Amino acid sequence: MDDVDAVVVGSGINGLVASVELALAGWSVVLVERAERIGGFIAAEERTLSGYVHDTYSSWHPLFVSGAAFARLGPLLRAHGLSYRNTEEWITASVADDGRVTLAHRDPERTAAGFAQEADGSAYLAELGRIGDNMAAIGGLMGSEPRSAASVRHAVGLFRTGGRSGIEQWLRSLATSGRAYARTRFSGHEVDHLFSPWLLHAGLAPDHASGALMMPLLAATLHRFGVPVVAGGSGRFLDAFRSLLDSLGVRVETGTPVETVLVEDGRAAGVVTGRGVVRARRSVLASVTPTALYGSLLPESAVAPPVRDAAARFRYGRGAMQIHVALSEPIGWRDERLGEVPILHLTDGSADTGIACAEAEAGLLPRRPTVVVGQQYLLDPTRVPVGAAALWLQLQEVPFAPVGDAAGELDTAEAGPRRLWPRGTPTGSWPGSPCTHLMYTTRFSPST
Repeated sequence: MDDVDAVVVGSGINGLVASVELALAGWSVVLVERAERIGGFIAAEERTLSGYVHDTYSSWHPLFVSGAAFARLGPLLRAHGLSYRNTEEWITASVADDGRVTLAHRDPERTAAGFAQEADGSAYLAELGRIGDNMAAIGGLMGSEPRSAASVRHAVGLFRTGGRSGIEQWLRSLATSGRAYARTRFSGHEVDHLFSPWLLHAGLAPDHASGALMMPLLAATLHRFGVPVVAGGSGRFLDAFRSLLDSLGVRVETGTPVETVLVEDGRAAGVVTGRGVVRARRSVLASVTPTALYGSLLPESAVAPPVRDAAARFRYGRGAMQIHVALSEPIGWRDERLGEVPILHLTDGSADTGIACAEAEAGLLPRRPTVVVGQQYLLDPTRVPVGAAALWLQLQEVPFAPVGDAAGELDTAEAGPRRLWPRGTPTGSWPGSPCTHLMYTTRFSPST
């Protein structure tokens, strides 16, 4: 039986950050992880051929490097080996079925200059400015408990910059979809084409509420922070965290499932694992899903019936699938500029992305999915052999429990609903997203 200040259950990004923060505050910490390695859905492996390093699951970290955790822990992580590669040129693009290409540059002015209508460019820059003026308050609200004093403080910050009309505008953004936002704010197609598919990375669809807030917020984040990838692959991200945890005296126990959380006198007092009991003098933090926490880890008597019922009804979002491709040379894009873009989307915008999302949420494999094409080797050439290339293909419109094929090409009559991963797996895109993997190795010419 161990006795420490805090036990952290789960070593995904939240568990890693929490463990470091508590250790920096002088707490003794044990981090318990059921998998054989830390990191959750963050990893990098030679999944195809020797010499090709592919990011498994999550890859791009703009939301991490723009957040409060990196602001505090970044210098420490860099001291333990973390290094990012980024771009100051093109950051993203979208390619439509008819070959139409829309690009976003790290420079917002250059991006706006590429819009067909000057008024749209001016409106785009104004939106980025509004987000920038309120970034601290928006980030604070998104990272605070809804009923906390911190939320009130950040809401007051929004009021100070925009007054009553400004608050009303933010509230409308929360109730408005990304498709509606693009249609009402811009006459041309560029903003919709570029940033509707980026809503997928936030777990949304073009017709979900809050898209009107998330689209300009994602655009502003990409312009300011780019699309950073970890030098050497995302596994180096975990190496830096593990080194930092070791230096702070955090004990990490992998391959150790938690069986239950001990509850004594109405408070969490530790955890029971297959290896024994770890008691927590001050806190137990569980970076797990609601289903796992309220359905199995906490004793039934410790959870109020309404909370347990709500957790049982928790609805998991769409899944994602990745295909990793090793290439002997870079592919030949018809638009040569795409050969310089780290991450792009194959989509017509909210029209076909919205349909694909609706099909996935109905349990169908979409007939025309949005394809995310990652070319991380452009930022970090060390991931591939000299002169070679690799693709990180992601489809984020995969049903959680497939029941059919919208294209009618697959026989699903006898399949029934099948989950692509165990119930309780979280969804999301940065870091880290659950994915079913196909490792595809190709030796054909990129021009074919």
